[in-house]
Amino acid sequence: MIFEKGYATQRGSQCILGCLENYLVYRKIDISEAELFFRMKGYELKPSKWGVMIYTISIFENPEDLDVPYIIITSANREEAKQSLIKCVEDESNVAILMVANKLKYNSAFKYAEDVVIHCVNVIGYDGGDKFFFSDGYIASFKGDMFEGYIAFDDFVDAWEGYNFMHVITDTDKLAEDGYENFKPDLREISKKQKDNNKILKDYFVSNLKNAEALLNTDEYEKSIMSLNSYIRLSGLLTVRSYFREYMEQYFPQTGLAVEYADICKEWNVISCLLIKAAYSDDASEIEDISGRIESVFAKESEIIDRMAKLHYE
Repeated sequence: MIFEKGYATQRGSQCILGCLENYLVYRKIDISEAELFFRMKGYELKPSKWGVMIYTISIFENPEDLDVPYIIITSANREEAKQSLIKCVEDESNVAILMVANKLKYNSAFKYAEDVVIHCVNVIGYDGGDKFFFSDGYIASFKGDMFEGYIAFDDFVDAWEGYNFMHVITDTDKLAEDGYENFKPDLREISKKQKDNNKILKDYFVSNLKNAEALLNTDEYEKSIMSLNSYIRLSGLLTVRSYFREYMEQYFPQTGLAVEYADICKEWNVISCLLIKAAYSDDASEIEDISGRIESVFAKESEIIDRMAKLHYE
């Protein structure tokens, strides 16, 4: 099995792309997470079946549009799912499973993942009984934790069933044959998409902060604020911005765009900390301050991305 053959979990910037990148590293295929991000249209913000907008779900919608060689398998029941996963592991397939994050327990970061619930891990081993070997290269905690080790089937099956026992097998050899060296993203399209996304996200945050303010001095207030903080980390918001920054560093190194955009990333970490503080303070002025900062950071980001797109076509 793969976990016995030199596979080592690498820290990723996002769970789904990180899963694929870990298999690429294991197979000695030189394609970066950032390249995968643009090729797989990870910048698209779409509604999930739980009623919130997230980035990462778009990667597993309409696979024919993504030009990435993988197949998706779902199972009818727990036993069928278990046997299918055992076969994938024993065949040493590049298999990853998608789960409902707030039903996972091996890291406390999943605790508040009520609204944004997708998490993805590679499964690279099986003990012949009831445990599977997980490779989780990105847990959306404050520091971005990792996990590698055995998990009992009963400890993750509820989370997996919440996403229809979905498991994904990627053909990394075909991915390498297709080549990424000539792939260039359409920055005009991406700039427009990101500005549209920013408006949607801004409205989401401002509306939910207003709703949270109405819950001040109630038992639901802390939960509503902490759910927003989890949304920042689990929706893909921070990850998408890290890939944009990396792209600016690589292709526009002399323009200062990457430095400006790094401030956007830092501001979201500040906002996250302020949300945690606000959750325990019951101070309405703190919510108003956070709301203003969110509106400002989205406006600044849209302006930077617009300049990047214009520079690209000069």
